[in-house]
Amino acid sequence: MLKNLGIGRVIAPKAPLTSVDIARLAGVAPSTISRVLNRAGGFSKQTERRVLEVVRKTGYRPSLAASSLSRKANDTIGLITEIEGQPGYYGPQLIRGISLALSQYSKRLAMDTVHRGDEASSIEKLPLFRSRSVDGYIFDTHQAAGDLQGMANHLSLPYVFVNSRYTLPINTIMPDDVDAAKQATEHLIRHGHKRIGYFPSAYTQVHSSQENRMKGYLQAILTAGLQPVPMWDVPLDKKGKWLTVDDYLPRLKTYLDEFKCTAVVTYHAFAAACVFSGCYQLGIRVPQDLSIIASDYDPILEYLPVRITSIQLDRIEIGKLAVEMLIQQIDNPEDNQITTVLVDGSLKKFDSVGPPAADRSA
Repeated sequence: MLKNLGIGRVIAPKAPLTSVDIARLAGVAPSTISRVLNRAGGFSKQTERRVLEVVRKTGYRPSLAASSLSRKANDTIGLITEIEGQPGYYGPQLIRGISLALSQYSKRLAMDTVHRGDEASSIEKLPLFRSRSVDGYIFDTHQAAGDLQGMANHLSLPYVFVNSRYTLPINTIMPDDVDAAKQATEHLIRHGHKRIGYFPSAYTQVHSSQENRMKGYLQAILTAGLQPVPMWDVPLDKKGKWLTVDDYLPRLKTYLDEFKCTAVVTYHAFAAACVFSGCYQLGIRVPQDLSIIASDYDPILEYLPVRITSIQLDRIEIGKLAVEMLIQQIDNPEDNQITTVLVDGSLKKFDSVGPPAADRSA
Protein backbone atom coordinates (compact mmCIF):
# COMPACT_ATOMS: atom_id res chain seq x y z
CA MET A 1 0.00 0.00 0.00
CA LEU A 2 0.98 3.60 -0.47
CA LYS A 3 1.86 4.22 3.16
CA ASN A 4 4.75 1.76 2.86
CA LEU A 5 6.37 3.41 -0.14
CA GLY A 6 8.25 6.00 1.90
CA ILE A 7 8.02 8.72 -0.75
CA GLY A 8 5.08 10.79 0.46
CA ARG A 9 4.88 14.07 2.28
CA VAL A 10 1.96 14.35 4.71
CA ILE A 11 0.49 17.61 5.97
CA ALA A 12 -2.07 17.20 8.72
CA PRO A 13 -4.73 19.89 9.18
CA LYS A 14 -4.19 21.89 12.36
CA ALA A 15 -7.80 22.23 13.47
CA PRO A 16 -10.38 20.50 11.26
CA LEU A 17 -13.64 22.40 10.93
CA THR A 18 -17.02 20.70 11.16
CA SER A 19 -20.18 21.29 9.18
CA VAL A 20 -21.60 22.96 12.28
CA ASP A 21 -18.76 25.51 12.18
CA ILE A 22 -19.39 26.20 8.49
CA ALA A 23 -23.14 26.48 9.06
CA ARG A 24 -22.58 29.04 11.83
CA LEU A 25 -20.25 31.13 9.63
CA ALA A 26 -22.64 30.97 6.68
CA GLY A 27 -25.74 31.61 8.77
CA VAL A 28 -27.56 28.45 7.69
CA ALA A 29 -28.60 25.12 9.21
CA PRO A 30 -25.97 22.33 9.32
CA SER A 31 -28.15 20.17 7.06
CA THR A 32 -27.95 22.90 4.39
CA ILE A 33 -24.16 22.51 4.25
CA SER A 34 -24.52 18.85 3.32
CA ARG A 35 -27.20 19.60 0.69
CA VAL A 36 -25.08 22.33 -0.93
CA LEU A 37 -21.88 20.30 -1.06
CA ASN A 38 -23.69 17.23 -2.36
CA ARG A 39 -25.78 19.32 -4.77
CA ALA A 40 -28.93 17.74 -3.40
CA GLY A 41 -31.13 20.78 -4.05
CA GLY A 42 -33.52 22.51 -1.70
CA PHE A 43 -31.53 25.76 -1.40
CA SER A 44 -31.39 29.09 -3.18
CA LYS A 45 -28.57 30.34 -5.41
CA GLN A 46 -27.82 33.01 -2.82
CA THR A 47 -27.47 30.39 -0.07
CA GLU A 48 -25.24 28.26 -2.31
CA ARG A 49 -22.95 31.20 -3.05
CA ARG A 50 -22.72 32.09 0.66
CA VAL A 51 -21.89 28.53 1.72
CA LEU A 52 -19.32 27.97 -1.02
CA GLU A 53 -17.63 31.28 -0.22
CA VAL A 54 -17.24 30.25 3.43
CA VAL A 55 -15.94 26.82 2.33
CA ARG A 56 -13.41 28.47 0.02
CA LYS A 57 -12.15 30.97 2.62
CA THR A 58 -11.85 28.44 5.44
CA GLY A 59 -10.48 25.53 3.38
CA TYR A 60 -13.17 23.29 4.86
CA ARG A 61 -13.10 19.61 3.84
CA PRO A 62 -16.27 17.58 4.47
CA SER A 63 -16.03 14.56 6.72
CA LEU A 64 -15.66 11.56 4.45
CA ALA A 65 -16.69 9.31 7.35
CA ALA A 66 -20.04 11.08 7.60
CA SER A 67 -20.66 11.17 3.87
CA SER A 68 -19.84 7.48 3.49
CA LEU A 69 -22.66 6.57 5.86
CA SER A 70 -25.21 8.13 3.51
CA ARG A 71 -24.19 6.31 0.34
CA LYS A 72 -23.59 2.80 -0.93
CA ALA A 73 -20.28 1.73 -2.37
CA ASN A 74 -20.40 1.75 -6.16
CA ASP A 75 -17.08 -0.02 -6.78
CA THR A 76 -16.44 2.63 -9.45
CA ILE A 77 -13.74 5.30 -9.64
CA GLY A 78 -14.27 8.47 -11.65
CA LEU A 79 -11.47 9.87 -13.83
CA ILE A 80 -11.70 13.42 -15.15
CA THR A 81 -8.98 13.98 -17.72
CA GLU A 82 -7.92 16.51 -20.34
CA ILE A 83 -8.89 15.32 -23.79
CA GLU A 84 -5.78 16.86 -25.40
CA GLY A 85 -3.56 14.44 -23.46
CA GLN A 86 -5.19 11.30 -24.86
CA PRO A 87 -3.73 11.06 -28.40
CA GLY A 88 -0.12 11.22 -27.19
CA TYR A 89 2.04 9.16 -24.85
CA TYR A 90 1.10 10.67 -21.48
CA GLY A 91 -2.66 10.04 -21.36
CA PRO A 92 -2.81 6.37 -22.45
CA GLN A 93 0.06 5.45 -20.11
CA LEU A 94 -1.67 7.08 -17.15
CA ILE A 95 -4.98 5.38 -17.92
CA ARG A 96 -3.20 2.04 -18.29
CA GLY A 97 -1.69 2.42 -14.81
CA ILE A 98 -5.06 3.40 -13.35
CA SER A 99 -6.79 0.45 -15.05
CA LEU A 100 -4.16 -2.07 -13.94
CA ALA A 101 -4.48 -0.94 -10.32
CA LEU A 102 -8.30 -0.85 -10.39
CA SER A 103 -8.43 -4.42 -11.69
CA GLN A 104 -6.57 -5.54 -8.56
CA TYR A 105 -9.33 -4.02 -6.43
CA SER A 106 -12.18 -5.29 -8.67
CA LYS A 107 -13.31 -1.73 -9.33
CA ARG A 108 -14.59 -0.11 -12.51
CA LEU A 109 -13.52 3.13 -14.20
CA ALA A 110 -15.87 5.89 -15.33
CA MET A 111 -14.46 8.81 -17.34
CA ASP A 112 -15.34 12.36 -18.28
CA THR A 113 -13.20 14.86 -20.19
CA VAL A 114 -12.40 18.56 -20.12
CA HIS A 115 -10.30 20.77 -22.36
CA ARG A 116 -6.87 22.03 -21.42
CA GLY A 117 -7.20 25.41 -19.71
CA ASP A 118 -10.84 24.96 -18.65
CA GLU A 119 -11.77 26.73 -15.43
CA ALA A 120 -12.11 24.69 -12.24
CA SER A 121 -15.64 26.04 -11.90
CA SER A 122 -16.62 24.48 -15.25
CA ILE A 123 -15.14 21.13 -14.23
CA GLU A 124 -17.50 21.08 -11.27
CA LYS A 125 -20.44 21.16 -13.70
CA LEU A 126 -19.47 17.91 -15.42
CA PRO A 127 -22.07 15.11 -15.09
CA LEU A 128 -19.51 12.73 -13.62
CA PHE A 129 -18.40 15.32 -11.07
CA ARG A 130 -21.98 15.67 -9.89
CA SER A 131 -22.72 11.95 -10.05
CA ARG A 132 -23.42 9.74 -7.06
CA SER A 133 -22.33 6.65 -9.01
CA VAL A 134 -18.62 6.79 -8.10
CA ASP A 135 -16.73 6.29 -4.84
CA GLY A 136 -13.99 8.84 -5.55
CA TYR A 137 -12.26 10.89 -8.22
CA ILE A 138 -8.90 11.04 -9.94
CA PHE A 139 -8.29 14.42 -11.59
CA ASP A 140 -5.85 14.58 -14.49
CA THR A 141 -6.49 18.28 -15.03
CA HIS A 142 -2.98 19.69 -14.68
CA GLN A 143 -3.59 22.57 -17.11
CA ALA A 144 -6.88 23.63 -15.52
CA ALA A 145 -7.26 27.28 -14.60
CA GLY A 146 -8.85 28.76 -11.52
CA ASP A 147 -9.16 27.56 -7.95
CA LEU A 148 -8.31 23.84 -7.90
CA GLN A 149 -7.94 23.87 -4.13
CA GLY A 150 -11.41 25.36 -3.77
CA MET A 151 -12.79 22.69 -6.09
CA ALA A 152 -11.19 20.00 -3.95
CA ASN A 153 -12.67 21.55 -0.81
CA HIS A 154 -16.17 21.25 -2.31
CA LEU A 155 -15.88 17.49 -2.71
CA SER A 156 -17.66 15.16 -0.32
CA LEU A 157 -15.89 12.14 -1.85
CA PRO A 158 -12.24 11.05 -1.75
CA TYR A 159 -10.07 12.50 -4.53
CA VAL A 160 -6.54 12.53 -5.93
CA PHE A 161 -5.03 15.02 -8.36
CA VAL A 162 -2.39 13.73 -10.80
CA ASN A 163 0.45 16.03 -11.89
CA SER A 164 -1.27 19.13 -10.50
CA ARG A 165 -0.05 22.45 -11.86
CA TYR A 166 1.36 23.65 -8.54
CA THR A 167 2.13 22.13 -5.17
CA LEU A 168 -1.14 22.82 -3.34
CA PRO A 169 -2.54 21.45 -0.07
CA ILE A 170 -4.55 18.86 -1.98
CA ASN A 171 -4.06 15.09 -2.38
CA THR A 172 -1.61 14.80 -5.27
CA ILE A 173 0.64 12.35 -7.10
CA MET A 174 3.41 14.35 -8.79
CA PRO A 175 6.43 13.47 -10.92
CA ASP A 176 9.53 14.93 -9.28
CA ASP A 177 10.34 17.48 -11.98
CA VAL A 178 13.21 19.03 -10.04
CA ASP A 179 14.92 15.67 -9.69
CA ALA A 180 14.29 14.77 -13.35
CA ALA A 181 16.25 17.74 -14.72
CA LYS A 182 18.85 17.32 -11.98
CA GLN A 183 19.41 13.68 -12.97
CA ALA A 184 19.70 14.65 -16.63
CA THR A 185 22.28 17.37 -15.91
CA GLU A 186 24.27 15.15 -13.56
CA HIS A 187 24.48 12.47 -16.25
CA LEU A 188 26.16 14.98 -18.57
CA ILE A 189 28.52 16.14 -15.82
CA ARG A 190 29.58 12.55 -15.19
CA HIS A 191 30.57 12.36 -18.86
CA GLY A 192 32.90 15.34 -18.37
CA HIS A 193 30.75 18.17 -19.70
CA LYS A 194 31.24 21.60 -18.10
CA ARG A 195 29.42 23.95 -20.47
CA ILE A 196 25.86 22.65 -20.42
CA GLY A 197 22.98 24.68 -21.84
CA TYR A 198 19.33 24.31 -20.93
CA PHE A 199 16.28 24.63 -23.19
CA PRO A 200 13.04 25.56 -21.35
CA SER A 201 9.65 25.32 -23.00
CA ALA A 202 7.68 28.32 -24.28
CA TYR A 203 6.38 31.30 -22.32
CA THR A 204 2.91 29.79 -22.75
CA GLN A 205 3.86 26.77 -20.60
CA VAL A 206 1.97 27.43 -17.37
CA HIS A 207 2.69 24.18 -15.54
CA SER A 208 5.00 24.26 -12.52
CA SER A 209 7.22 21.67 -14.25
CA GLN A 210 8.70 24.55 -16.24
CA GLU A 211 10.08 26.25 -13.13
CA ASN A 212 10.91 23.00 -11.33
CA ARG A 213 13.00 21.57 -14.16
CA MET A 214 14.91 24.84 -14.34
CA LYS A 215 15.61 24.43 -10.63
CA GLY A 216 16.88 20.88 -11.17
CA TYR A 217 19.30 21.98 -13.88
CA LEU A 218 20.58 24.84 -11.72
CA GLN A 219 21.01 22.66 -8.63
CA ALA A 220 23.13 20.13 -10.50
CA ILE A 221 25.26 22.82 -12.15
CA LEU A 222 25.97 24.70 -8.90
CA THR A 223 26.59 21.54 -6.89
CA ALA A 224 29.27 20.57 -9.42
CA GLY A 225 30.92 23.99 -9.07
CA LEU A 226 29.99 24.98 -12.63
CA GLN A 227 28.28 28.07 -14.02
CA PRO A 228 24.84 27.96 -15.67
CA VAL A 229 24.94 28.97 -19.32
CA PRO A 230 23.00 32.24 -19.93
CA MET A 231 19.39 31.99 -21.06
CA TRP A 232 18.81 28.79 -19.10
CA ASP A 233 15.93 30.50 -17.28
CA VAL A 234 14.45 32.34 -20.29
CA PRO A 235 11.52 30.46 -21.88
CA LEU A 236 11.32 30.47 -25.65
CA ASP A 237 9.19 33.15 -27.23
CA LYS A 238 6.31 31.82 -29.26
CA LYS A 239 3.35 33.74 -30.61
CA GLY A 240 1.66 30.69 -32.13
CA LYS A 241 0.36 27.56 -30.45
CA TRP A 242 3.23 25.11 -31.00
CA LEU A 243 6.99 25.43 -30.94
CA THR A 244 8.88 24.26 -34.03
CA VAL A 245 12.51 23.53 -34.90
CA ASP A 246 12.84 27.15 -36.07
CA ASP A 247 12.00 28.36 -32.54
CA TYR A 248 14.91 26.38 -31.06
CA LEU A 249 17.45 27.09 -33.80
CA PRO A 250 18.57 30.64 -32.78
CA ARG A 251 19.33 29.60 -29.21
CA LEU A 252 21.05 26.43 -30.38
CA LYS A 253 23.36 28.56 -32.56
CA THR A 254 24.09 30.84 -29.63
CA TYR A 255 24.86 27.92 -27.31
CA LEU A 256 27.23 26.44 -29.88
CA ASP A 257 28.95 29.54 -31.26
CA GLU A 258 28.99 32.01 -28.37
CA PHE A 259 29.00 29.82 -25.26
CA LYS A 260 30.80 26.79 -26.74
CA CYS A 261 28.38 24.32 -25.15
CA THR A 262 29.26 20.66 -25.47
CA ALA A 263 25.91 19.43 -24.13
CA VAL A 264 22.33 20.57 -23.56
CA VAL A 265 19.44 19.52 -21.33
CA THR A 266 15.91 20.03 -22.66
CA TYR A 267 12.63 20.56 -20.83
CA HIS A 268 10.97 17.59 -22.52
CA ALA A 269 11.24 15.05 -25.33
CA PHE A 270 9.73 17.26 -28.02
CA ALA A 271 12.33 19.94 -27.31
CA ALA A 272 15.09 17.33 -27.57
CA ALA A 273 13.75 16.22 -30.96
CA CYS A 274 13.69 19.83 -32.18
CA VAL A 275 17.24 20.45 -30.96
CA PHE A 276 18.40 17.28 -32.69
CA SER A 277 16.76 18.44 -35.93
CA GLY A 278 18.46 21.81 -35.53
CA CYS A 279 21.82 20.07 -35.14
CA TYR A 280 21.15 18.18 -38.38
CA GLN A 281 20.47 21.46 -40.20
CA LEU A 282 23.69 23.00 -38.85
CA GLY A 283 25.84 19.97 -39.58
CA ILE A 284 26.41 19.30 -35.86
CA ARG A 285 26.88 15.63 -34.99
CA VAL A 286 25.16 14.08 -31.97
CA PRO A 287 26.84 13.13 -29.67
CA GLN A 288 30.27 13.71 -31.25
CA ASP A 289 29.86 17.49 -31.32
CA LEU A 290 26.95 17.99 -28.93
CA SER A 291 25.35 15.68 -26.36
CA ILE A 292 21.58 15.96 -25.84
CA ILE A 293 19.45 14.68 -22.96
CA ALA A 294 15.73 15.24 -22.26
CA SER A 295 14.19 15.75 -18.82
CA ASP A 296 11.20 13.64 -19.86
CA TYR A 297 10.77 10.57 -22.05
CA ASP A 298 8.56 9.99 -25.06
CA PRO A 299 8.80 7.09 -27.54
CA ILE A 300 9.49 9.61 -30.33
CA LEU A 301 13.06 9.77 -29.00
CA GLU A 302 13.66 6.18 -30.09
CA TYR A 303 12.70 6.85 -33.73
CA LEU A 304 15.26 9.56 -34.42
CA PRO A 305 18.45 8.65 -36.33
CA VAL A 306 20.26 8.97 -32.98
CA ARG A 307 18.12 7.80 -30.08
CA ILE A 308 17.98 10.43 -27.34
CA THR A 309 18.86 9.69 -23.71
CA SER A 310 16.19 10.90 -21.29
CA ILE A 311 14.70 10.69 -17.82
CA GLN A 312 11.59 8.51 -17.79
CA LEU A 313 8.79 9.73 -15.54
CA ASP A 314 6.74 6.55 -15.29
CA ARG A 315 3.11 7.50 -16.00
CA ILE A 316 1.94 3.92 -15.45
CA GLU A 317 3.38 4.00 -11.94
CA ILE A 318 1.83 7.41 -11.31
CA GLY A 319 -1.57 6.01 -12.30
CA LYS A 320 -1.14 3.03 -9.99
CA LEU A 321 -0.13 5.26 -7.07
CA ALA A 322 -3.12 7.51 -7.67
CA VAL A 323 -5.42 4.51 -7.28
CA GLU A 324 -3.53 3.37 -4.17
CA MET A 325 -3.97 6.78 -2.56
CA LEU A 326 -7.65 6.91 -3.47
CA ILE A 327 -8.39 3.40 -2.16
CA GLN A 328 -6.72 4.30 1.13
CA GLN A 329 -9.03 7.29 1.46
CA ILE A 330 -12.10 5.23 0.62
CA ASP A 331 -11.11 2.55 3.16
CA ASN A 332 -10.19 5.11 5.85
CA PRO A 333 -12.80 7.88 5.58
CA GLU A 334 -11.93 9.24 9.03
CA ASP A 335 -8.39 10.15 7.88
CA ASN A 336 -8.37 13.79 6.75
CA GLN A 337 -4.65 14.09 6.10
CA ILE A 338 -3.46 15.77 2.90
CA THR A 339 -0.77 13.82 1.06
CA THR A 340 1.61 14.78 -1.73
CA VAL A 341 3.67 11.98 -3.28
CA LEU A 342 6.63 12.78 -5.53
CA VAL A 343 7.60 10.03 -7.99
CA ASP A 344 11.24 9.86 -9.07
CA GLY A 345 12.26 9.46 -12.68
CA SER A 346 14.77 6.91 -14.02
CA LEU A 347 17.58 7.36 -16.50
CA LYS A 348 16.84 5.83 -19.91
CA LYS A 349 20.24 5.57 -21.63
CA PHE A 350 20.49 5.72 -25.39
CA ASP A 351 22.98 7.07 -27.91
CA SER A 352 22.89 10.86 -27.62
CA VAL A 353 25.36 11.39 -24.74
CA GLY A 354 29.11 11.05 -24.98
CA PRO A 355 32.25 12.85 -23.75
CA PRO A 356 32.79 16.47 -24.81
CA ALA A 357 34.44 16.96 -28.18
CA ALA A 358 38.07 18.08 -27.87
CA ASP A 359 37.63 21.06 -30.16
CA ARG A 360 34.67 22.41 -28.16
CA SER A 361 36.01 21.78 -24.64
CA ALA A 362 39.34 23.55 -25.21
